[in-house]
Order: sequence, then C-alpha cells, then structure tokens
Amino acid sequence: MSWKKLLDEKRIAPELTSKKELDELRRMVALNLKDAHVVLVSTQGRYEFAYNAARLMATAVVRASGYRVIAKTGHHYFTFQALQATDASFMKAAIYFDSARDMRNDFSYEGAVPVSDTDVDELITAVEQFQQSAELWIKARDSSLA
Repeated sequence: MSWKKLLDEKRIAPELTSKKELDELRRMVALNLKDAHVVLVSTQGRYEFAYNAARLMATAVVRASGYRVIAKTGHHYFTFQALQATDASFMKAAIYFDSARDMRNDFSYEGAVPVSDTDVDELITAVEQFQQSAELWIKARDSSLA
C-alpha cells in the first residue's frame, strides 16, 4: 500500500518524530525481545513478546519516515502496511510480520491455537534481523535519529 493511499484513507498522518521518541521505541523493542527469549514463559507469551517487538520496530521505521499510524481499527495491520510503503527492502519483513499478526490474533481472540518453539524462534530471528536493517535504514535516512 502506498503512502498516498494510506493518507487518502486516513490511516496515517504526517508527523515528525524525535530521537527521544525513537529511543523509547527502541527500549521497548529490546525489553520485548528480552522477554521473548525467556524459555520459562509459555510459547504463546514468547510469541506475543516477539510480535510486539516487531510491531514496535516497524512503528519506529514509520515514525522515522515522518508519519504516524492513526487508524482507529486495524492499527497493527496498517503499521505493517505503512512499513511496506516506507521502503521496498522492508516488503518481505512486513509481509512476514503481518502473518505473525494473524497468528497472534488467532490465539489471542480465537482461543487455543498451537504455537511451537520453532514458530517463536523463527519470529525472534526475523525480528532481530529486521531490527538491524531498520536501524541502518534510520541512520542512513537521518543520522540525528540514530
């Protein structure tokens, strides 16, 4: 989905960010990733933490692009749509994280949906890789936000 379409549908709004805001998002990403690694937590809990880290890092990229997701419904969905609009290099991650959103919604709202250790480990790995590429992208876009 393009920035224009997201803007026309009032899913996002232009809004500058700050290093302080991005640093707070980074702190929350790190905390969620740390919790996702705790093996004593249920697989669903670990998956939820890893998913939250992905969503928060995607939010940081969108914010560094000069936009804020303002959709009242489907906020998480439109965060990943906005991530796709940000840079073509994030397309694969955005699609993967949107499928993680679907799985998270299934077990959060529909009940007992199995989540395996492999599901969790794959998501954690994807988030950590995305975090690295996102940070490089933010630094290249605006070094004052790095």
